[in-house]
Amino acid sequence: MLASRIVTIAGLLALVSRCLAQEPAELREAREAYQKSSQTESTRSRYITKLIHMRQRFAAADNEAWQTVDAEIMRHPAPSDAAALSRRMVGKWRSPRHDYIYRRNGTWSMLPVEPDTTNGTWHFEGNVQVETNILGTYRYTTLLLTDEDYICTDGQLVFYRRRLRK
Repeated sequence: MLASRIVTIAGLLALVSRCLAQEPAELREAREAYQKSSQTESTRSRYITKLIHMRQRFAAADNEAWQTVDAEIMRHPAPSDAAALSRRMVGKWRSPRHDYIYRRNGTWSMLPVEPDTTNGTWHFEGNVQVETNILGTYRYTTLLLTDEDYICTDGQLVFYRRRLRK
């Protein structure tokens, strides 16, 4: 029993060491600079935006370090302000796969809106977006919501959207 625990702990330590060794220096430096900052909402937002750009570069270069950046982004959720997040969420957004519209009345639709288009309802509870559709209810913790970017997580994956302009 003790031997199996020691083997398990040793395995976990080896995994953590490998992950730390694979962490890009650019990410480490950005984190250290953020930790030394005043850590206001403004600095958090700039930090997350910097990480987003870093992640995009790594993903475009087929560098698996983007996963490490996603893990860092998930550590810094947005403040819990449902009213402010709701106001900012209204509009059209583009994900890697589809475009969406979020309306003030709490409904959303995949674009283009047609009779059989995927749609549902949405609202915020604190910083968690609750979205429903015919398949069920989904909860996404907001990491960043600006006039340009909406970044959220289901706890496993990070999802990225950009605002569509008219």
